[in-house]
Amino acid sequence: PLKNIKLLDIGCGGGLLSEPMCRLGANVVGIDASKKNIEVAKFHAKKNKLKIDYKVASPEMLKSKTKFDVILNMEIVEHVNDIDFFIKESSKLLKKNGIMFIATLNKTLKSYVFAIVGAEYILKWLPIGTHDWEKFVKPIELISITKKNNLSLKKLDGMNFNILDNSWKVTSDTSVNYITKFVKKTMKLFSGFKKDNSSNQAKKNQKFPWIDLISLDQLSEIQEQSKLTSVVIFKHSTRCVISRMVLREFESSFAKDGKSVVLYFLDLLSHRDISSQVGTIFQVFHQSPQLIVIKNGEAIYHASHNEIKADAIKDVI
Repeated sequence: PLKNIKLLDIGCGGGLLSEPMCRLGANVVGIDASKKNIEVAKFHAKKNKLKIDYKVASPEMLKSKTKFDVILNMEIVEHVNDIDFFIKESSKLLKKNGIMFIATLNKTLKSYVFAIVGAEYILKWLPIGTHDWEKFVKPIELISITKKNNLSLKKLDGMNFNILDNSWKVTSDTSVNYITKFVKKTMKLFSGFKKDNSSNQAKKNQKFPWIDLISLDQLSEIQEQSKLTSVVIFKHSTRCVISRMVLREFESSFAKDGKSVVLYFLDLLSHRDISSQVGTIFQVFHQSPQLIVIKNGEAIYHASHNEIKADAIKDVI
């Protein structure tokens, strides 16, 4: 099923994932910073008559003209010193519209108990000191880093290990292990010539932490983000006096109060297609101005016109 797919396994270790990917037909390159790991992987591949190109390298060191269809970053980002640099260099090796999978550990109290205290000190599955909790990364932080490198979130799932039958299963619980799927977005050649709505965009407070909702691809990101935190979409008409008044009032009175929330700003006149899709996906009848709160992929609250009150949504976020 993976015939002709060029796949890069970063932090491949002894080839635990590289080998099954090769058996499925992929053209696999496996890299690891450890020479010992690569020697073990090469020995095992030769023994099993598998053609895998193993190299001692990290992403920034890999000298390859090849861009990969798929990149695996599995249980590696929690071990690197500079995750921003690591993701940046990994992204450079991925084709446009290519897929990157990242599996790692969430930065929670539960992950500390399970991944460090349990796995290292009690069960002795791993040598003590294998993990550094300070390097664990929250999903929302990982999404922010990947977004800066032109990677769009498509899927986010938790991974739970069943100690009784020694198996993993995909769940909605991301509190310890989680896995993400990103797609490298295509840059539009003439995006610089797009109609400039900056004068209208300026109607919103530039100091307010808005994220501009300008692409249909972002809607899948919003659905996945909402599994981790509340997401707010504010639909604004730049030609409407009421909409401007409501927007200013919302910005002046809204405060996060320490709560985690992601705020999206949608310019209706510039992005009618996105507005329409928001209504379809989240089953909310279109109005303008309109505020929608999304949690776990569903709209849990919405209001329009003068009913949009910052205090009213604090309880639901």
